[in-house]
Amino acid sequence: MKKIDLHLSKVAKEITQDAIKFQDGTELPADMVIMLPVYKGHTMLTDSGIGDEMGFVPTGEDMRHLDYRNIFSAGDINAMTQPKLGHLAMMQADIACSALMKELTGKGEVLPYNPEIFCIMNMGGGEAGCIYSNIYFKPETGKDVVWHSGYNAYWKKFLDAYMLKGKGRIPPRWAEHLFKQVIIKLGFGKKGS
Repeated sequence: MKKIDLHLSKVAKEITQDAIKFQDGTELPADMVIMLPVYKGHTMLTDSGIGDEMGFVPTGEDMRHLDYRNIFSAGDINAMTQPKLGHLAMMQADIACSALMKELTGKGEVLPYNPEIFCIMNMGGGEAGCIYSNIYFKPETGKDVVWHSGYNAYWKKFLDAYMLKGKGRIPPRWAEHLFKQVIIKLGFGKKGS
């Protein structure tokens, strides 16, 4: 519908001002090229023994390193973060803080790790897509909802403006929870895995 084609098994050789050229001799015209390299952590983590073979920090669900109890990890550098999303990073940071607070004060509980994909993407033309899915993490009981609408574009603008005005501060968790519940309960969009 958006005239976005998928090309598999292509190895980029050269990017010019108006095209991308591949090793097989083919090329595609392109105004903008977005390339995603193999995702690896920093070799410093692997070399130091703190990271796994890919350079990510292995943790338990409390975001504490499996071998070094004084190391916590959240976000892209955490081996459990799949896919690498800011939403998961914020969730993991809250969990790491709750684990540390429980250890330091003996009060409270470590927040549970319930990973999910929650992303609102601008699509241009006043449209945006919203994805909420935890089916990858909970195949038997998870939900998978995709909602494409102009309404999402307004929600995305609100989030962006809120974060810019607040210098990176995110909206309250209740607002995120409410938006997710609207998507799930009302069954907007296409469901499926």
